[in-house]
Amino acid sequence: AVFSITGCPHCKAAKALLRELGAPYVEMDFTGDKEQRKWLADKTGKRTVPQIFLNDLYAGGNAELQELNRSGKLVGMLEEVKNTPTPPGAPKTSLLGDIEEDFAEIAFVCEPDLQAQIVAAMRAKQGGLDIQDRRYHLILYTKCFLGKEFVDWMVRNSALTKCESREGAISVG
Repeated sequence: AVFSITGCPHCKAAKALLRELGAPYVEMDFTGDKEQRKWLADKTGKRTVPQIFLNDLYAGGNAELQELNRSGKLVGMLEEVKNTPTPPGAPKTSLLGDIEEDFAEIAFVCEPDLQAQIVAAMRAKQGGLDIQDRRYHLILYTKCFLGKEFVDWMVRNSALTKCESREGAISVG
């Protein structure tokens, strides 16, 4: 089962990988379902989507699924799931448990994306890059920044970008 929310790029990537590998899955879109969100938060301890179960085996999110695929372990896990009947502990595709307690709105968000965080920091008014229209050899380039400024910014923000040196920043950009 792939637990997802509508429009999440990480959910789409995980489902695309499963489709590519020919793995059947049930998509559990719980954009507005509090009970499923509560059940999933209790079961996984996470509040990001997607969350992927192979029968009763919790595979993790998209990042973990992609890593399992890169290491070659995912194909074996999928074969085992195909050849094993669904155990009683596997997530149900109907109502996922009786939850009678009152609980606050449980919000799920997409998995954090380092590149998206870097772009958001680059665009920030305070501490971001100087993005502006620039003229070079009589040609106007709109909404751009200089490579030197980018490299300096990457090194200055090494806690986020993981670029400790100019050489590392140059290799990124």
